[in-house]
Amino acid sequence: MSDPRVSPLSRLLTALLFLAAGCSGAATTPELHIEEAWARPAPFAPADTTSPLARTAAYLTIRNTGRAADRLIGAEADVARVVELHESRIDGGVMRMRPVEHITIDPGASVTLAPGGYHLMLLDLTGPLQEGDHFTLTLNFAQRGALSTPVIVETR
Repeated sequence: MSDPRVSPLSRLLTALLFLAAGCSGAATTPELHIEEAWARPAPFAPADTTSPLARTAAYLTIRNTGRAADRLIGAEADVARVVELHESRIDGGVMRMRPVEHITIDPGASVTLAPGGYHLMLLDLTGPLQEGDHFTLTLNFAQRGALSTPVIVETR
């Protein structure tokens, strides 16, 4: 039995409010999954962190199984003081690498960071990275926030 003091318009507005609250949130949150994260070895002498060899690249695949796009906007690693998003592409017959501000992952899509394309540059390494080593990489997304993943060091 309904309360005669509550108008039909009030009931409708209350129902719409609950419906709107139920539609926001999880339905529009990106669902991101990180797969096959690996980095190239960087076997420099530990005291020589200024060497051009005191850097490496990390690669992985980001899958977005959600219904909203997201952007990778940065990253951190426990083995590097600086991590930058980069893209390699051929320009005038020469392979060039340049930093990018973000990488978009559309809903239902995957983006693979791989040699010759998008990748993460790990700069100013805190020590050498040998084949078989592991470290943690934290990816920072505009919507999702931080997402950490293990990385294996290997030659592919």
